[in-house]
Amino acid sequence: ANPREADADDPLAHVTHLLQALLPEKRASFQAACYTEGNHITEHDDHALVHHSLPDGSDPRPVLCSRDIAVILYLTKDWRREDGGML
Repeated sequence: ANPREADADDPLAHVTHLLQALLPEKRASFQAACYTEGNHITEHDDHALVHHSLPDGSDPRPVLCSRDIAVILYLTKDWRREDGGML
């Protein structure tokens, strides 16, 4: 199947293909989280090395990976800078 045709119905797949095209030697992966009032993410190292396997199980061998690009998208309605949480 043509990746562009498949991406039309799956925006995340489209972004994955774009990142793979920009960084073909890297493995693109995504993580999503929802934090409600009072929740927070703990301090962490975005560049830490971790073993990562493909989620579909097509390659069972874990690969040592680290994060090269991180994107944060806030979807909080009416969020303002003075609310906090700005990185």
